[in-house]
Amino acid sequence: MRRLNLNLATRPLRNRRLFLLLGGLLGLAFLVTALLAIILFFQFTLKKGVVQAGLQKADQTVKAAQSEQKRLEIRLKETAKKDQDIIDAINSIILRKSFSWTDFLSKLEECLPDPSYILSMAPTLVDDTRIQFRFRVVSPSLDDLLALINKLQDLKFSQPRVETEESNDRGQLTSEISVTYERVI
Repeated sequence: MRRLNLNLATRPLRNRRLFLLLGGLLGLAFLVTALLAIILFFQFTLKKGVVQAGLQKADQTVKAAQSEQKRLEIRLKETAKKDQDIIDAINSIILRKSFSWTDFLSKLEECLPDPSYILSMAPTLVDDTRIQFRFRVVSPSLDDLLALINKLQDLKFSQPRVETEESNDRGQLTSEISVTYERVI
């Protein structure tokens, strides 16, 4: 038989081994967790330094690429400007060569009344689509001159102006007219 051990003291002793074991295990778990946290902290600190160095290197690469892009844009603009002058000159030559003088002269002939005739003409290319010209025309009367000016306005000739007007010994009017012709491209 077993003996029964009764503690009748006012402050009985308690079995503390279980509490010490649980406290020790909890302390050991805390130490292991703290050790792992410290190891992870140092690993991430080292990785952070490597990542920051990589970011700085990438930032320097981006800045170098941006400065190279600006340099190339300036060079491109200079080249385009230099080439644009040549292109504009060539296009101007092509447009001058492609101007239909027969169409222009036939329209001018349509405007001219039957008894009138042209003495001289001086064309000037204003831009790629417009020609300004001065011509001297001989008209038998003022009505023929006005008919010429009205027909010029009707057929794509703009801004007709009579610059000078003289009457010769036969009663004919010799007029110098300035007008602009807009061609279709």
